[in-house]
Amino acid sequence: MAADRFATDYSFYRVFSSGMVLQRNQPVKFAGLATPNHSVQIEFGGETQLALADGNGEWQVEFPARPATLQAQTVVLSGAENCPPVILEDVLIGEVWFCGGQSNMEMPMQSDRPFWSVKNAAAELACSENPYIRLFNSTATQKLSPFAPCKDDPNRLGWQKCTPENLRSFSGCAYFFARQLQKNLQIPIGVIGAGWGGTKIQAWISQKKFEAENYQPAGAGGKRAEEFWTRLNCTTAFKNFVQWVEKYNTIGGADPQKLLPDWDDSTWQTATMQQLDSFPIARRGRYLIRINLQIPPELAGQDMIFRGMTMKDADFAFFNGDFIGKTGIETHNYQYAVRHYPIPGKLVKAGRNTVAFYGDVYKDGGLLCVPLKPFLQKDHTPLELELDFRIEPVVILSDDYPTCPETLLMMPPGPDFKDYPSGIFNGVVFPHLQYNIGGVIWYQGCSDSNLHNYYVEHKMLIEDWRDHWQNPLLPFILVQLAGFDHYAPGNRISDEEIEKQPVKEVEGFALTREIQAAVCSVAPQIGMVTAIDCGDSCDIHPADKQTVGFRLAQKAMTMLFDQSVISDGPEFDGMRIEDNRIRIFFKNTFAGLHTTDGDAPRGFFVCGREGVWYAADAIIEGNTVVISSNEELYPQRARYAFCGFRRVNLVNSAGWPALPFRSDAPDYRKMFR
Repeated sequence: MAADRFATDYSFYRVFSSGMVLQRNQPVKFAGLATPNHSVQIEFGGETQLALADGNGEWQVEFPARPATLQAQTVVLSGAENCPPVILEDVLIGEVWFCGGQSNMEMPMQSDRPFWSVKNAAAELACSENPYIRLFNSTATQKLSPFAPCKDDPNRLGWQKCTPENLRSFSGCAYFFARQLQKNLQIPIGVIGAGWGGTKIQAWISQKKFEAENYQPAGAGGKRAEEFWTRLNCTTAFKNFVQWVEKYNTIGGADPQKLLPDWDDSTWQTATMQQLDSFPIARRGRYLIRINLQIPPELAGQDMIFRGMTMKDADFAFFNGDFIGKTGIETHNYQYAVRHYPIPGKLVKAGRNTVAFYGDVYKDGGLLCVPLKPFLQKDHTPLELELDFRIEPVVILSDDYPTCPETLLMMPPGPDFKDYPSGIFNGVVFPHLQYNIGGVIWYQGCSDSNLHNYYVEHKMLIEDWRDHWQNPLLPFILVQLAGFDHYAPGNRISDEEIEKQPVKEVEGFALTREIQAAVCSVAPQIGMVTAIDCGDSCDIHPADKQTVGFRLAQKAMTMLFDQSVISDGPEFDGMRIEDNRIRIFFKNTFAGLHTTDGDAPRGFFVCGREGVWYAADAIIEGNTVVISSNEELYPQRARYAFCGFRRVNLVNSAGWPALPFRSDAPDYRKMFR
């Protein structure tokens, strides 16, 4: 090693910072950047090691494993003489967990956005201070290829102590997991928050894994998307869809004066810019949306960009009454495409200006998403402007207006789409691979609902991460999806009304939960906790993250630290037809079955030869449940909570809820050999 040639420029990667927690009982790794082909010196725990940066300037070093300690450590990185060292202070050793997934893992403790805070957020934050819980917020970034872990950036926060202020924007699920685990183990706990809303699992798997498995994920670049688009245009279904859109576009617009800045929109519906992060539009139709902005004199006449908005489905945009762009069915993945509309400087004036656009919602359940700073200068520098949002319906489609034809609207994603295969692995997971962890908690699946290949891809994800972290038994704990029917948190209907709906043979979330349970048996050290009983029928982001975090921590205890801890609910273990009844057997009942409210068990269904499902009456008999229905005298199949949402109440003696099931579930191992 060229120890006589010390680097003059050196740093740690961002994940290595003051306040961090290092994984106990594993080799302690440090890594970073330095002058290529020069050495650095690292001091830690009374030991000193040298590391040589390679030709790309990357260096890494490994110290022997250490036990957990509450005593703060110091790490010193130094190089050439007279160059100041980089000192990391207040470093602890304990358990470190990577917390990945989509929006339910991303959901913060508290925010200004409606329906985007945990239950009792203010009270939870008030009592959250704990110096032995440390938080690290990963950067939500996608890349087309893996890249070196991020160099330390003074504008990005590193590890932080758990305080109300630091915790507010951090993952609620990850925090409640850490809180319970720290309480159980009484050692430092570090959690890396890496949730990204609305993402498919394929984005979290490396290209290396796809190639090794000879597996073609949905989406493989622009050329494939163009070929797909060409084929799609030739299909009858798509031609019918285009004809429907052409007819829809004749419904007309608003008075052109409403596109201008001086129009009085004070009586229109309004929302804060924080609420526009995810603004639902319930009814199909055409809406006029205005964002009024105050332009300071020094920006008048300068080119600008309106960027970052997505609109489900289409839009036509204007600035001060002049057309600036549109996004519709001719655009690749138009429902999710990030809008980018240049604004000529000749339209920009000092004072009040207005971006107005017609937003088209083809089916009930539209969604508008606008970033906090949607206006950029020509060089893409975000502008700090005073903004005011307004929306007014132009035409609401009547119930008897023809339904938008079904067609394959989602084309294979392009490289700029967040679900592009391997993109999030490259940008979010890869930068942390040199940081040893104790395990992974994973809350994802909503975006992959109703897809059988989710089993294959979930299995690949676990194998892939274990390979990359070089730990074949890296613990994975999954969250089985919470109960959910449809997204309308601001326009709710009762759970009773939802439960009156006919039961489908297979519903998307039910299939995903079944796959999540099946994944647990593909390899050792994979666990799962269910959230079926703490969901929200009208909100895909249930506020109860306390229960989920507690269960994840208890499952970690059972798997790794204390097998006497109970962390399993009753699980289907067979059935027997007894005349017009079905007796269902369970495992993990412990001292017996009961219900949370003392009522009869809810959520059971029976089906006969005709294939119609009927709600079943249920009674507990020992460690079994006997179900029957007066509407089906010859039951053949049974299921429990195998649907989007049901108010369930069956638990074991430890209070853990029963897992959803169907008696005729497929054997996924045989399906995907």
